[in-house]
Amino acid sequence: TKFNKGLYVVVFLLALMVLYWLLLSTVLFRAGDGTLRGALVGWGDIALHLNMIERMATAQPFVIDHPVAAGTHLVYPFLINFLSAIFRSLGLDVVLAFQIPLFIFGTLSLLLIFALADRALGSKNLAILILILVLLGSGFGFKVFFEDLQENYQRNGLISLSTILADPPHEYTHLDNRTGGKPAEKDTDDNIVWIVPVISFLSHQRSFPLGLAVFSFLLLG
Repeated sequence: TKFNKGLYVVVFLLALMVLYWLLLSTVLFRAGDGTLRGALVGWGDIALHLNMIERMATAQPFVIDHPVAAGTHLVYPFLINFLSAIFRSLGLDVVLAFQIPLFIFGTLSLLLIFALADRALGSKNLAILILILVLLGSGFGFKVFFEDLQENYQRNGLISLSTILADPPHEYTHLDNRTGGKPAEKDTDDNIVWIVPVISFLSHQRSFPLGLAVFSFLLLG
């Protein structure tokens, strides 16, 4: 029925929001000893953003200066970090201050992309598919992933599949024998290098979710 169809779409979008929050919780978090940690690539980006947030939250008087080059005017897109700085100045922990604007604008982006696809294609099923393709970047790393599964299955049987899933031998969005992310990348003849949006653009490249949300809103209008 129409009600059931609408319900599964709502459940899918809610599940997507939960997964997105869990992803953000791995981008920046506090370890047991209280130190800041990040499990994904892009720590250099995050360090710059944290410095920018702290600078904006504590600067007296407030100036738009570069956080690591005193006296240099900041030309980097800073609005989302300014919003985090507001949360930080209100007393929130830097991790929450970092995550909240990302979650708000990232979630808005996903909902607006879904609405755009639904309007353009007239199908909520296709809109869900489009949203998944956008999140995953429609990349071809799955080709090497299935090759790894097949090779390990032939060598060690079914039990090896769980080993592959627990510790993949390749970073499937970066298969490049020049600058690979994992040591095994150096052994490949492939040259497949791209960025998966949900891992990069919607997590540690912080200005992107805000820009995407605004752009999608204007496009929907």
